[in-house]
Amino acid sequence: MPYDLDPACDKARCRKIELAGREFFIAPLPLRQVLAVSDLMPRLSGITAQNFGRDNVDAVIDLLWYGLLKAHPHLTKDDLLDLPITLADLMNVVPVVLEQAGGKRADPAGEAQATSGSTQLTGASSSPTS
Repeated sequence: MPYDLDPACDKARCRKIELAGREFFIAPLPLRQVLAVSDLMPRLSGITAQNFGRDNVDAVIDLLWYGLLKAHPHLTKDDLLDLPITLADLMNVVPVVLEQAGGKRADPAGEAQATSGSTQLTGASSSPTS
């Protein structure tokens, strides 16, 4: 089944999400998906509920699909598009996928925190002395 979790996927390293009443997992993204996600960043920048238009929705759908591929390798983009996923669900998965791509993680207070000392997806790199 396209929604099945890859048995080789390490669930301990995944983030669990719920979409359309189903449980899905976002695994740490391989470099191929990180590169694809980085190409989406300009279209994802500054998304809010007030400016959520077609281009933004398409970018978030792509982001979600790239995020799901490692843990759910048989899930096609068409399978994803056929699920009854709300706009609120789409907005909620953005920080999860970005975190699993090595980006910033939001803490419970809503502030972003670096997940590691590595280069963030925003393009800013840390210096050896920081």
